[in-house]
Amino acid sequence: MRAQLDRLAPLFAVLAVAAIVAVAFVARWRFLESSPYPLGIDGFYYAVQLRSLLRDHHLYYPASPMAFWLMLPGAWAFGPIAGAKLGAALATALAAVPVYAIVRRATGERAAGVAGAALVATAAGSFYLITVAKQGVGLTLALAFVATLGAALDSPAGRGRRARFALAAALFAATVLTHLSSVGLALLFALPPLWVRATRGGDARRLRTVALFSPGTARGIRSRWSGSPTTAPRRP
Repeated sequence: MRAQLDRLAPLFAVLAVAAIVAVAFVARWRFLESSPYPLGIDGFYYAVQLRSLLRDHHLYYPASPMAFWLMLPGAWAFGPIAGAKLGAALATALAAVPVYAIVRRATGERAAGVAGAALVATAAGSFYLITVAKQGVGLTLALAFVATLGAALDSPAGRGRRARFALAAALFAATVLTHLSSVGLALLFALPPLWVRATRGGDARRLRTVALFSPGTARGIRSRWSGSPTTAPRRP
């Protein structure tokens, strides 16, 4: 009986995290849809940006574009206001997934990972992030980057490890293109273990990995993709 439960433990953990994400998404969506108007500090800002992307194919105001790109399918299907709300609710609810992976790897316990996912999904700060959606999207991407990087560092050398590092690099770039505060969080968690790993072995390739996830790289990515719009903004 114990052996059967051990075999089913990964499935139970996946189902538990999926349920946490679903409940968190529904709670956030019900709050946001309680008003027909945008909610939060920058509610109308997101609607204007998404409308400009749909109509003119560029942002109305110069900004880091990733959050708006991720919200674009919802805006195309349901309109700019509903699309922004849908993206904010889904992005902040999905933060539970990388938190589970991080806590599971740090503790070695699936139950601790599920508890961590539940805590982040029900935290007041996490719920508040639906009203400042760029930060919510950025933090979820930053957590996904940290989780993927941890998996890459712990995996044996080979194609699988290189693929994980490539995915981590893509998530880091996506974080940079979302919000700077999220980049700071990602670097805070990523650089210390990367530096220890690189300097311990004295491997030049490892040092190049540290350089890849550096503030200089972040500034380069951001300056490339967060410039001014191609045309002068018009009155919305």
